[in-house]
Amino acid sequence: MDATSAAGGGGLAVAVAVVFLLLGVALVAAGVLGVRRAVAARRRGAALRDRGVRARGTVVDLQINTRGRGPEARTTYRPVVTFTTADGAEVTTVAGPDATAAWVERTPVVVRHDPADPEHAEVLEPVPGVALGTSTAAPLAVGLLLAVVGLVVGATALAGLVT
Repeated sequence: MDATSAAGGGGLAVAVAVVFLLLGVALVAAGVLGVRRAVAARRRGAALRDRGVRARGTVVDLQINTRGRGPEARTTYRPVVTFTTADGAEVTTVAGPDATAAWVERTPVVVRHDPADPEHAEVLEPVPGVALGTSTAAPLAVGLLLAVVGLVVGATALAGLVT
């Protein structure tokens, strides 16, 4: 094997390493962003559980969310509920949690809402299905793996070019 073919193969390895490294960094960034969002959502949920007030309400509509395409698509449903606060204000809002089964309109529900911001609410019962949350750890783990592979392939290719 001559120096030209070795350099060409090394260049391809470096290109592959750069692609793996960039994909890895992008997935790590997506994973970190997902973890931050999940932590913020847990904090909001904990605050709602701490100071939330229960009220009886009714499902009046659905918010349908579809993520992905084709057979990989995942559809979740969030209820639009109407309830009356303790001070008599009628509130209509999209409430959680996401459900994997459709909510039925006109279903009576129990809602917990923030008295300072009644539109921040969640349905406690009944919940027709529980959505499987998007994993924030998966992109992070895959991203780290790709970044490490990219670094190893790149280092190996560069070591081969140097010698």
